[in-house]
Amino acid sequence: AGGAQTNTQSQELSQIVNATQVAQMPSLTRNAYDFVALAGNVSAGDSTNSGDSRNQSGGNSQNATTRGVGFNVNGQRSSGTEILLDGLENISVFTDSVGVYIPQDATQEFRVQTSNYEPQYGRASGGIVNVATKSGTNSFHGVLWEFNRLSNYTSNTVLNAKQGLPKAAYTRNQFGLAVGGPILKD
Repeated sequence: AGGAQTNTQSQELSQIVNATQVAQMPSLTRNAYDFVALAGNVSAGDSTNSGDSRNQSGGNSQNATTRGVGFNVNGQRSSGTEILLDGLENISVFTDSVGVYIPQDATQEFRVQTSNYEPQYGRASGGIVNVATKSGTNSFHGVLWEFNRLSNYTSNTVLNAKQGLPKAAYTRNQFGLAVGGPILKD
């Protein structure tokens, strides 16, 4: 019922971000992998690839790298993080980044394992990010959304206010939809 829970079955340290958190937390990029930063012992990505103008995470400029999930886990390089999708490896071998990006609306939950995970995750030197997708239903369902950010609703920065500068004009509209339903009944 919310709050931290103690794992009494194994020594593994991990954090689960559930469906409610994924749906309700703000994300400029609508990329579920941005929420890896919520787990303990996670820091911004390493700067070894910061000059790379490619952006594999759908416009996410807050991370310094396009390797792995863009975050360092347990002080290891971001490429040392094992990325799983429904328990299967989800890594692009050539770019050492996330293989298939799952829309935030299709993400059921994910677990970030940071310490003492089982040996079946042998490749991971830093941690494991395992994303679980939403399973199907026997009914059709969907969601239509818009995320809107306007500079009219924000305040000026402290530095701009000190220098007597007006706040910058900013408008961002993101639209999207997700539709799902049964392929085969039951």
